[in-house]
Amino acid sequence: DALRRLADKLGVVSFKRAIIILITAYQSGGKVVDVLDSAAEMYAMLRAYEEERRTQVSPYFTVVYVAISIFLFISFILIYVFVKPLGALAGMSGAFGGLRFDVAAINAILFYTAVFQSFFGGLIIGKLKANRIGAGLLHTIFMLTITLVYFNLLEIYGDALGRMIFPTPTP
Repeated sequence: DALRRLADKLGVVSFKRAIIILITAYQSGGKVVDVLDSAAEMYAMLRAYEEERRTQVSPYFTVVYVAISIFLFISFILIYVFVKPLGALAGMSGAFGGLRFDVAAINAILFYTAVFQSFFGGLIIGKLKANRIGAGLLHTIFMLTITLVYFNLLEIYGDALGRMIFPTPTP
């Protein structure tokens, strides 16, 4: 009874399982050594399975981080190669048939899409890594921070960087 209370107090799932096995082995009588040997073998197999699972899903962490990085880079290119030049053309009379081209709205769409991708990408990493969605909160916070810093820096230095990387041709 004391072992069960200790297992409940600690809250560690593997420790609870070990306590249940110990109690069952004690109650079963004479074959305690056999029960403990098979339990140790089972736990070794479970540990090997968990380790194999971690190594198999670890490339997916990289995929999530690379995906957000590629999205941020492509958003820079979209903003400074397509959106801003088209916005300048839309300001001219008669361009796009008089339709308004809102550069700020497209920037906002790209920003919120990156936030969405960062948020859910971090949660997916947590689910893959620890089999709990909440375990991905650290990854979510990290990717959201990167996204926020990126778009703030893009707002401050983006025009200069865009002109430096993609110079506009002079007629």
